[in-house]
Amino acid sequence: YSVALPPPSLTELSPNALDFNIGTAPQTLTLTGTGFTSASRVFAGAGQGTELTVSSRTATSLVVTIPAGTFPSPQIVQIRVENPVTAGITPADGGASASLPL
Repeated sequence: YSVALPPPSLTELSPNALDFNIGTAPQTLTLTGTGFTSASRVFAGAGQGTELTVSSRTATSLVVTIPAGTFPSPQIVQIRVENPVTAGITPADGGASASLPL
């Protein structure tokens, strides 16, 4: 049997603002919420967005690295978490969190 998992819930970003144009140093962002799994993926930006590398994870926290130059101009960037959908599960599991602005 399989257990359907709900989509993740993203509740907080820390820090809540980053300077994406600070030279060559990557920046670290901590995402807090619920429903994160070992397969959770983090995306930044519009549409599908840019996938960010997760360096640490628990069920309630994900730490990602944003490489310098990822976003070439000042802007508000939407951050979201996605869990994969498992084929054949009814009701469907996985899905995406609501986005939070950074």
